[in-house]
Amino acid sequence: MKIFITCDYFWESKINEVVFALDDIGYENYFCDKDYGNSLKSITVIFVCQNSNLGLKQRIRYSKIKKHIHIDIMLDLKKMVSVGFTEKKNVMVKKLISEVPIAIKSKKLDDFQFKEFVDSFQNYMRKAL
Repeated sequence: MKIFITCDYFWESKINEVVFALDDIGYENYFCDKDYGNSLKSITVIFVCQNSNLGLKQRIRYSKIKKHIHIDIMLDLKKMVSVGFTEKKNVMVKKLISEVPIAIKSKKLDDFQFKEFVDSFQNYMRKAL
């Protein structure tokens, strides 16, 4: 399973620092050898932290051909600008833990070990808290 986490953000939010910290816990290496079935082979998560005036909405897209899901996780810009690194990290990790499983479940994948993936993903991401 290939997992990639990145961000589309207004620079003042500095959420990129949390994304770098998540990289440091080694989630990509941990999951690269894992196999949870043939329906899903890769996940991209994009934290979106932009001005609400832009009217951006969450996107969840699944490609059967590529066996890939793209998940946007929306963040409140005002909040993220006003809090420190630790609180940013807590908000973002909690959103990963809660929203990634919901997004995957919404796609009703036939050959995917959902429970095993969710257990592994949530337990691993909790290391960042």
